[in-house]
Amino acid sequence: MNLVDPEEIIGTYITDPLATFERGVFDARESVGLAVKFELGMTPWVELTQIVRSNNGSIVARGRCGLVFLLAERAPGEKPLDMPLADVEDLKLTVVLKDLARQVQQYAADVLGGDFTIFPRCRIRAQERLRRED
Repeated sequence: MNLVDPEEIIGTYITDPLATFERGVFDARESVGLAVKFELGMTPWVELTQIVRSNNGSIVARGRCGLVFLLAERAPGEKPLDMPLADVEDLKLTVVLKDLARQVQQYAADVLGGDFTIFPRCRIRAQERLRRED
């Protein structure tokens, strides 16, 4: 099952760069979120989220993994594009979004299918980066 459609992501983010996708409801309590984050002057990035709900539907737990940390763990040679964008009409946006969609499909298919076992390793990489930056 292909939960990440590059054309859907590209079309949505060109019209609404602050959109967030929630895909793959596995049961009434657990789903996966995929968000493309964007700030002016930066390259867009992807966050994957494990969303767990209580019986009444409220979110009780949320685990996150940045695609950059997942790539560092699974494909160290695969780097995100470094293409800072001036605005949402920047022509580079489509190029960046297509590459992000490809990376998600290629390296995070298991996460999109509900397997979040990579998240603790992503958290460790994020903590290591914070320590290096301090």
